[in-house]
Amino acid sequence: EQWEFVMQRDNPDPTLWFNVWAGDEMAGFAMCTAERPDIPNLGYVSDLAVRREYRKLGLGLALLHHAFGEFQRRGELGVSLHVDSENRTGATRLYERAGMHVVETSWKYQRVLRESTS
Repeated sequence: EQWEFVMQRDNPDPTLWFNVWAGDEMAGFAMCTAERPDIPNLGYVSDLAVRREYRKLGLGLALLHHAFGEFQRRGELGVSLHVDSENRTGATRLYERAGMHVVETSWKYQRVLRESTS
């Protein structure tokens, strides 16, 4: 049920979902798609996460490098992702260490109209 939103995406491809395990516990994962409809030949990292207790061990970088290799094997010309530039986990530094660079910035505004009742 919690993964239902993933399966409803356009062309979900579980062969581009990568996990890192520590025993029987998932330490991190990367969920990718072969290409975005608006940008052909560009792989996309839609989600990348490493559990707090497994950070600073190189798992995020290893997941990215694994994804890059798989995209290259499939013939993609590049890889993109979106990130909150104010992310406090150090995500932007991780992406820069992986050889990525900023090509576009954007602002998103929202307003709460009413509090959720759930």
